[in-house]
Amino acid sequence: MLEWFKKNESGLKALSIFIGVIVPLTTLSFSAVKYVETNNRLASQKTFENYHLIIGRIGGGEHADIFVAASNVYELRNYPEYREFSIRLLQDMKDNWASGKNDVFSREIDLTIEYLSFQK
Repeated sequence: MLEWFKKNESGLKALSIFIGVIVPLTTLSFSAVKYVETNNRLASQKTFENYHLIIGRIGGGEHADIFVAASNVYELRNYPEYREFSIRLLQDMKDNWASGKNDVFSREIDLTIEYLSFQK
């Protein structure tokens, strides 16, 4: 057995160098992937929270400032991942209480529905 090690000494040195480089690089790569996944998950969570904050602002009802509500309706365009829900919500809002509020608000709902309808 000792003789085999002596015969393959250069190959074993190369193998140990290879392992010495590959193992740390693999660990570093795994850590980098986990870091990116975590940041993406946090960004998605922040987007989700911002979206629901905007929905809450819009739903202020009769006491909400109409221009603030209209600008928040416009901001829904920045959340294409919620496109289908936003369209349904905006249509319901328009049908139920937006038409009596203000033409600016109703028009913004229509424009945002139109914009989101063409997004894929």
